[in-house]
Amino acid sequence: MAFPYWRLYWNKNAGGVISYLEEEFEMKKEYVYIIPPYTSFQSHIAGQQRLQRGINVVGKEIGSEDDELSLQKSYVLHFFVHFSLGIPLDNVDPGIFEVGLLPMQIEALEKLASQLKHESSEPSLTFNLLLHAVVTGMLAELPGGIWIPKSFDNRVQQVIHHLDRHPGMHFSNQQLASLVSMNTNSLIRLFKRETGLSLQYFIKKRKIERACVLLEHTGQSIESIAGVLGFANRYHFSKVFKAVTGISPAKMRKGSILKFPNASSTFSNLNN
Repeated sequence: MAFPYWRLYWNKNAGGVISYLEEEFEMKKEYVYIIPPYTSFQSHIAGQQRLQRGINVVGKEIGSEDDELSLQKSYVLHFFVHFSLGIPLDNVDPGIFEVGLLPMQIEALEKLASQLKHESSEPSLTFNLLLHAVVTGMLAELPGGIWIPKSFDNRVQQVIHHLDRHPGMHFSNQQLASLVSMNTNSLIRLFKRETGLSLQYFIKKRKIERACVLLEHTGQSIESIAGVLGFANRYHFSKVFKAVTGISPAKMRKGSILKFPNASSTFSNLNN
């Protein structure tokens, strides 16, 4: 998976594994795992085979009626947050950061997770202030060198900004080259060198990343999302979505386990 926003994971009990490239982290309660935007990573249960392609989400959110001590015998309980810092701080190199927690930080995370279990509507101001303090405190522990943003050519950056401002429009290579006063073939070569992706595949991938956010965190229908992102119909959208992610948008939505737009307390089955 790769998301256009930061993600922070904290597991209450052992059993979860998160991996990036050839590196694996066995997730422990004493650590949080912070993932910058556009980092392609996998997560799975220890001892289970990793998926080679696609997304498989198994689990559900924890409610006030659930007994966590009992659940921990068969499930991994995890709390996660997603957020954006804005340009240029969202434009850092990909990776996985393991940050050690102080006892008071663990206590704060447990308090946040507990409050989510009992919230029936949007989180309170107090909850959001505590969440903000916890996240910023953990970001302050990241290596200082990561905050030097990736240096894209200004013309490539201008193209990306234009695409992000107009997610529902279709742009040819010629149109985008004209936008930055370049020869079409020159822009194609420059864009591939700077991003590692062809221009048109980047556009397609960017649309699908935005679709993932809308599927997870809004109630918009799949047909509506397809229209917002400029696809001709649901069939065309589903075909492109599956080509990029390995699953259909309907399956992605069915697997969504978020309750709130910024944080969730959930569990995944150890026996699945």
